[in-house]
Amino acid sequence: PWHLWNLHRDFAYRKERNYLKYADGIVGFSRAFTEEMIAAFRLPEETCTTIYNGYSEADWTAFEAGADVVPAFLREKQPPKLRLTFTGNISLDDSPGNFRNPAELIRTIRRFPEIECYFIGVQGPEAGTAEGNIHYIGKVSQAESFACMKNSDVLLSIHLDGADCSGKYLISGKFFDYIRSGRVIWHIGSPDSLMSRWIADYGLGVFCENEPNALCS
Repeated sequence: PWHLWNLHRDFAYRKERNYLKYADGIVGFSRAFTEEMIAAFRLPEETCTTIYNGYSEADWTAFEAGADVVPAFLREKQPPKLRLTFTGNISLDDSPGNFRNPAELIRTIRRFPEIECYFIGVQGPEAGTAEGNIHYIGKVSQAESFACMKNSDVLLSIHLDGADCSGKYLISGKFFDYIRSGRVIWHIGSPDSLMSRWIADYGLGVFCENEPNALCS
């Protein structure tokens, strides 16, 4: 019943707020989240800080100083095509609950034979297969992931809010590696999402909503 759900929510809120008031320091994963947390729990601003996920400069430096680890499936680019790459865990489940649902993007890219698209980190039986200009690759090493980014023209980021507004607060861990790679980022999600705003504010690439006309434009 609705009133019981509200009672449970209020109890959880009060319990969490009671714990937080004894904290010497509270960390939020993005500034947007930290600000909302301060307001929701009425926290003193001086105890709250934001630490973003970031990337490992040591890992990137080691990769750039190491041997060529470009995976075999990326070594040939004949004839030249625009290479789009998504790296990170992703499911091809075409359902509203999949916040990284690439189905609409895949349908769009199939219409453009001059594009070659790689989804790297695919979960499920599709890993290791290809459908025309769409390639589904399973798990790769960190160095191979970096190599895939550096050998791509555009890096794909997907976060679909669905029924929530999580994109307002989130910057995915992979997004920071994308920035470090220096490649153009194409984010698919709400224009109001934090990743879309970063792309606009810092000139990192482009963003659009997950609908056919926007994806083609």
